[in-house]
Amino acid sequence: MLFLGGCGEPQESADQLEKVTVILDWTPNTNHTGVYVAQEMGYYKEEGLDVEITQPGEGGTAQLIAAD
Repeated sequence: MLFLGGCGEPQESADQLEKVTVILDWTPNTNHTGVYVAQEMGYYKEEGLDVEITQPGEGGTAQLIAAD
């Protein structure tokens, strides 16, 4: 997982948000709490990010990355 904090000025418009996809390393569990809390609290948007959280399928994270 990659966490970005304090990386620039907060953005004010949804048009200016940078789209980012976070691929979990496993099914959601307590290790991912911070990722979901940050999204729910709007911290990513405050930093100019439009974050999509993706769960790995049966093939795992490597298959998701290879398909992209």
